[in-house]
Amino acid sequence: MLLLFLATGNILAAQPIHPRAESTLDERFPNAELVEWAAYETGFTVSFYDPASDRAAKMEFDEKGRWQQTTLDYDTADLSPEILAYVDSNFDQYYSSAYELRIRRKRRTRYGLIVDTPTHIHTLIFREDGRLLESEKEGLDGG
Repeated sequence: MLLLFLATGNILAAQPIHPRAESTLDERFPNAELVEWAAYETGFTVSFYDPASDRAAKMEFDEKGRWQQTTLDYDTADLSPEILAYVDSNFDQYYSSAYELRIRRKRRTRYGLIVDTPTHIHTLIFREDGRLLESEKEGLDGG
């Protein structure tokens, strides 16, 4: 399953990609395929496929090319039993997609889950031990 990554902000089409960001991608994901860069007022993103993990990924960098976070597609079935139990006990009818989030400033891995129900979309962020850290709820009409 490939997770669709949505970018926000104003794309600056002619802005060159910072060499530091390119170097970081090459170091961390040397075999990246289908690489697509985008430059924004606040930095850069690169979306790609990582054949080593067989996952879609996105890296974000600030305007100086410093790595900020990496988001990797994740199989929902591979989430911890605590996360799966939380979802099963809080949602009746749902479809979910998961992602792994590696954040520079927190130096920890987090797991995100997008849960689509018949009436709402829920975005949940969990610690590795399954503790819920963040929860956002949005109506299907965007409100």
